Parts: sequence; structure tokens; C-alpha cells
Amino acid sequence: ANSPASNSNVRIIDGGAGNVTLNAAGATTINSLLATNSAATTIDLGGSRTLRLGSVANGGVLLAPGSGGLAIGTAVNDGYLTAGGTNNGAGELIFINNSANAVNVNAAIVSNGSAAVAVTVGGQGTVNLLGTNVIGGGLFVNGGTVNLSNTNYFNGATFSNATINFGP
Repeated sequence: ANSPASNSNVRIIDGGAGNVTLNAAGATTINSLLATNSAATTIDLGGSRTLRLGSVANGGVLLAPGSGGLAIGTAVNDGYLTAGGTNNGAGELIFINNSANAVNVNAAIVSNGSAAVAVTVGGQGTVNLLGTNVIGGGLFVNGGTVNLSNTNYFNGATFSNATINFGP
């Protein structure tokens, strides 16, 4: 199987619903992920794999209008999601959901080695942060709805024009 380069912008297009499985042990680094497909897709992190977004520091997930939704991780705490480009580089995960369907982040959002990772959410849609998350760089919500469950640690949070739901 081919692995994308760390500066790759990956696009999920129509081709049927199903899983995209990360085969590389350890961390797979891509710059960004764009979902334009009409069917729901799951990124399978295989329980212990890491998806790192951002070839330099910041990496994004964008759901286009009409996208069928995206899950990162097959179940709560399936794998890890981070940003920062290289080991121990600070980063920011940017989620923009312009779809009526949700982005479900089952993976645990974690620091990139010793460096903090921030999370920014925008768009009109819903982003569900379902894993046990350590967001040391802060949570910034500029639009849409963010649902938080499980255990979350935030080093600061800023909300504007957004709905935040804290649940079990």
C-alpha cells in the first residue's frame, strides 16, 4: 500500500462507504484531509496508530457541504490524533465542518510529543470530540457545534458564535 507524503493534502471522494485504514505503524503525517464524499467514511487508526495533521505545524479537516460525515477512529479512544508536522513540534488541529453530517473524533487528541496542540473549530456543522483528550494549546470555537464527552483537559478555551455541549 502507498503511504502519502507528509505534505500531502488527502481528499476522500465518492466511491462507497467504508473505512480508510492506516497501515503504517506509529505515526502517519499528512497536511490536511478533505471529505467531499456523499457516504460516511471512517479513518481506522487500528487502536494504537497516530494520525498527525500539518506538514509544518497546522493541519486541517474539512467537510464540504453534502459530505456524508467523517469518523476519525472506529471507536472511542481508537488511536491518536495530533498536529505539528514533526515530533515535538507545536501544532494546531483545525476542523471546519460545512456539512449537515458530523465529524466524530473518536481518537484521543494528544500533544505532539512534548509540544502542545491547539484545536480550532469552525463552519456550520457539528464536531464531536469523543475521546480522552489533552488539548494543551487551547480550544477555540469560531462557529458550529462542539460536543464534548469523556475526559477532556483544556489549557484555555475561547468560544464565539458557537454551541458547546458538555456531556457524559
